[in-house]
Amino acid sequence: MNALETRIPPPLLVIFTALVMWLVAHFTHVLAISNALRFGLTLLFLVIGVIYALPAVLAFRSHKTTIDPVRVGRASKLVTSGPFSYSRNPMYTGMVMLLLAWTCYLASPWAVLGPILFELYILRFQIWPEERAMHAKFGADYLAYAGKVRRWL
Repeated sequence: MNALETRIPPPLLVIFTALVMWLVAHFTHVLAISNALRFGLTLLFLVIGVIYALPAVLAFRSHKTTIDPVRVGRASKLVTSGPFSYSRNPMYTGMVMLLLAWTCYLASPWAVLGPILFELYILRFQIWPEERAMHAKFGADYLAYAGKVRRWL
């Protein structure tokens, strides 16, 4: 296991990424687009992000299993219902959508690197280790689930 795997809580990484995106937007060119389009896209991605992430958190709570992404081995149940029936990672998908909303709000073409880099980091240092832990803990049940439900959308 790599030293960075599951060490940085993804919500903190979202905040850090958003701050870096703001700095990038502050020091680079901003697109000249209408406020209506900018705010409309921002709202669209914001709503999609909340629709993905919030029900996933509630599903973990209702199944009484941990949502702590740093201690993935403490998961007590394999949650496959609700939002987890169409995405294995609806919380991370929601976070990417929130960063895309922020990208639209900032209107900086360089800011789009934020969600891309966040997604790549989360995949390598959070999702893959979580998948290994879920396979180790839930075995064939996890493999069957992973075989029928997509990782992202």
